Amino acid sequence: MLATCTHLMKGTPYVYEGDELGMTNPGFASIDDFRDVETLNYYRIMLESGKTPEEALQIVNERSRDDGRTPMQWTAEPGAGFTTGTPWLSIPANHAQVNAEAEVGAEGSLFEYYRALIRLRHESDLVAEGAVRFLDAGAEAPKVIAYERTLGDERLVVACSFDERPCQLADLGTAGLAVVMGNYDDAPAAGALRPFEAVVWHGRAS
Repeated sequence: MLATCTHLMKGTPYVYEGDELGMTNPGFASIDDFRDVETLNYYRIMLESGKTPEEALQIVNERSRDDGRTPMQWTAEPGAGFTTGTPWLSIPANHAQVNAEAEVGAEGSLFEYYRALIRLRHESDLVAEGAVRFLDAGAEAPKVIAYERTLGDERLVVACSFDERPCQLADLGTAGLAVVMGNYDDAPAAGALRPFEAVVWHGRAS
């Protein structure tokens, strides 16, 4: 969803290592699994200020820079295809499912969704050069970012929900436009978004 929001906006989107695969934070079980000096110091300070080891570990698991430093997950093999030795940081167990080998060329995979977004940016003058205007998603959709891109008589509407609950949308003027992308496998409901759903409509401006 977030990738849809940023890739179809003006400017240059940034894909950090593993975003395109859906790599997750490692969720280390022990402070001994961390290597980042800032994290280790912060953990010590939290203990000194009264946090329990469990509370402090949960916080650093959410905030540590080491979350973004685990090895790239190329395959499901031990070492994730990154190394046959012992890596500097432990590799998340879900690399057996979340890896490049499993996703490249796989219909419906997150990697192929990123490919489609990047292809659209490269092939569409509307996305590359069009004007942008933010749209009001309505009082019942406070966690939705909606905007339109226009170039000549061509129009693209993007709606992205950051809400963990379904929400109802105000009229975004998508009547007559076709749904061209979305991060759910099935078609979106009219006038609504599901949790963390992104929908893209395209057509001619009325």
